[in-house]
Amino acid sequence: MNCFNHPSLTAVAQCVDCGKGLCVECASAYKETICTNCVKARRRKSITAYTLLLSFYALLFILGYRWDFMAVLHGSDAQIWSGYILMSIFTGYQFVNAIAPFKMTSGDAASWNFYYIFKFILYLIVGFFTAPLTIAWNIFKLIRSIIVR
Repeated sequence: MNCFNHPSLTAVAQCVDCGKGLCVECASAYKETICTNCVKARRRKSITAYTLLLSFYALLFILGYRWDFMAVLHGSDAQIWSGYILMSIFTGYQFVNAIAPFKMTSGDAASWNFYYIFKFILYLIVGFFTAPLTIAWNIFKLIRSIIVR
């Protein structure tokens, strides 16, 4: 097999994504043994994923803002808190599952109810404190995906 980018050179490795042959120069171009086309595809995929994720944060905030379920506070910031709380549940879900992706595999109905209520409260509490960090981290990863070759 010959290199996909340099047909006159013998391939010494294969791309881990598509299996195309790579010469010594192409195989050592990136940290991972991967061809340039697959690097570009991964980059496009990550840019799309982070853009959609940040758009989903904004959508949750807007829905919470419009829903205004914190209106019982009778303050001018109740809508902002509603948006923040709704968004923080999802960021808490992401943070908790990134740190400790534990799943319950068996139990009776009471155990399952307790498990889901506990997880929801955990997502809310953790998300309340980590939402700005989680969002900033995703913005950083989006910028890094756009800038890095």
